[in-house]
Formats: sequence, C-alpha cells, structure tokens
Amino acid sequence: MSISYTSKPIEGTVKDIEPVEIRMVRQTSLEPLWDELVRRYHYLGHRKMPGANLKYLAFAGGSPIAALSFRAASLKLKPRDCFIGWSNEQITVIPRRCFFTR
Repeated sequence: MSISYTSKPIEGTVKDIEPVEIRMVRQTSLEPLWDELVRRYHYLGHRKMPGANLKYLAFAGGSPIAALSFRAASLKLKPRDCFIGWSNEQITVIPRRCFFTR
C-alpha cells in the first residue's frame, strides 16, 4: 500500500483539516509507514518497542498527519518500585495486568 505524505507544516485549526481519522496500524500493511515516519521525523528515531504496544496513524485528507504509540508499562522499574515502596517479593506476586497503562 502506497500512501503519500509531505513534511510541509499544517496550518490552521483541526476544523480546517477535519475529518481526522485515527487508525490502529500495528500488524497491518500500514505499520511500515508508521515505522518510516517515526524513523524519519522523531528526534530519537525508531527503535523496536519491547513488550505489548499499539501503533496508530492519524490521517487527514488521506495523508498521515501524526504517528502515535502506546506501550505497556515495564514489569520491573526500580525507581518507580522504590517510590511506591514495593519490595522484590511484592513485585513477584503482583499480577501483570496491574502494570498496563492503557
């Protein structure tokens, strides 16, 4: 699937470009486009996201205008775990579903 896009800035308000369509593109033919856009335009580039994740593209007028992603929280994250006050023993018995943010 070939979709054209431009790096030209969008001017105006959302009402000027609506309708905006948001599509989940993970494991679809559009996922390589998401990867390419993030690789090309995100200041950190693109790296494979570990764990469960979702990727979305926002389209206006048939062209992508935004790439978004959400990822599951890490099972073990020392600064967060210390802040909450969890011990290593508590972390091993907490169900994984508690760590997902979306």
